[in-house]
Amino acid sequence: MLQPKQTKPPKVKLDWKAYYKEFRLEHGDYPVIFKGMILFRDGWMYSKTDYAGPEFPPPEDEADLKSLQLAYWNSRRQVVRLELIPLERTVDSLLQFQSAKSCRLQQKVIEFDDETQKDVTNTVELDITIFEGRLDWLRKDLEDCERNIASLNGVDDDND
Repeated sequence: MLQPKQTKPPKVKLDWKAYYKEFRLEHGDYPVIFKGMILFRDGWMYSKTDYAGPEFPPPEDEADLKSLQLAYWNSRRQVVRLELIPLERTVDSLLQFQSAKSCRLQQKVIEFDDETQKDVTNTVELDITIFEGRLDWLRKDLEDCERNIASLNGVDDDND
């Protein structure tokens, strides 16, 4: 009697980088580093060194969770300020510098040329508006951090 043909089970290779991306979407993008771990706004923590984890749920104790969330928002605020303040200064300096000049400032722009497969340097007028989107986003993010910190500290935000 013939034996039924045995098929090999499919090989499964887990994609831990893709899992981590899903984890970030689930628990809030823009995590911060806290005590050697990646901390998310909802209190979840994840390994800083391995996409496979481990991951840790938020503490069940309300006071501990609040403390962890305050740590998140304070760290997030610091990260945002570290980018926002120098960018504001850069834009202000460029505007002041431009105001003292009779012609538009020029800047070099490096672009990749698909045909030659090389970087090409072009000179164009300086466009300060390229910074506006990032500045707006950073300012809104800073306001969000401040609002969350105030809320977690029990400060009422009825000034709007």
